[in-house]
Amino acid sequence: MALLPSKQLIELIENHQSIVVFRHVNPDGDAYGSQWGLVQYLKDTYPEKNVYGVGQNNGSTRHLFPVPDLISDDTIRDSLVIVVDTSNKERIDDPRYVLGKSIVKIDHHPAVDDYAHFNLVNDSKSSACEMVTEFIRAATQDNPVSLACATYLFIGMKTDTLSFSTNKVNWQTLDNATYLLKSGPIDLAQLSDELMGVDDNIFDYVTYLRKNAVSDCEGQLIYVYIEPDIIEQYGLTSSTAKEYVNTFKQKKNAKAWAIFVNEGGTYNVSLRSRGFAINDIAAKYGGGGHAVAAATRNLTHPQTIDLLDDLKKRIQSSQ
Repeated sequence: MALLPSKQLIELIENHQSIVVFRHVNPDGDAYGSQWGLVQYLKDTYPEKNVYGVGQNNGSTRHLFPVPDLISDDTIRDSLVIVVDTSNKERIDDPRYVLGKSIVKIDHHPAVDDYAHFNLVNDSKSSACEMVTEFIRAATQDNPVSLACATYLFIGMKTDTLSFSTNKVNWQTLDNATYLLKSGPIDLAQLSDELMGVDDNIFDYVTYLRKNAVSDCEGQLIYVYIEPDIIEQYGLTSSTAKEYVNTFKQKKNAKAWAIFVNEGGTYNVSLRSRGFAINDIAAKYGGGGHAVAAATRNLTHPQTIDLLDDLKKRIQSSQ
């Protein structure tokens, strides 16, 4: 897979009048942040161009970002397509990305699917937002960006690193975050309230997760199945139900944890681990992700049992 230098990406952008930015399904803060941070930067820098962000409007952080654009197939056919924060084509939130004149992938996940014509991929980076920030810094020679652009990117960086606490955070990550903070007066206290505060239904749902989680492997594996009646009871969507998987991270001796959400008779799964890789297990069932944070979709119940067995074996082999 050939990697795309920032200079060549700038040339691609400048050679297209229309640009469409895609991201993954069930978007988290990093997917939204890298998408809208890039869209905002392009709009600010090239006001004469048509720049769009597309995808379903869902996820718990959607209120912090613009509403996705609705565009025609013809618009995409005449556009440069940039896909952010998405390792494999099955997870792109709009299959029409293939219509683009040229396709660019900007991603920080392991490279498992070479679906783009051009790739800016680095799985040592903490977030897609950090990668977009580095591209912008190279393009602007460290000149500041607009407050909106900086805020979108900072939100994604903060959420994907769990407030700068994951093992891929280093001095470069903090330097990139500092660049964003220097670009505008981001209200960190207000932003923290926006990200951490939850409505009563979510508060009660998290309590349900703790009460109903199954503990296996002497407490080293924690998991829970969420059925449609629970989603309805707490006023959730299936994507929102998965987002609180790290509730189980607080259990000190937990080595792996998962949420299985029943959507239309099959299960969407969010997986996390501590100290060993699980993305290969997710890939075995058609998913993917980071070494210790992965997901997969559309599993039958027997497949979820098999996946749990694989997690148990991984826990045992890691000891």
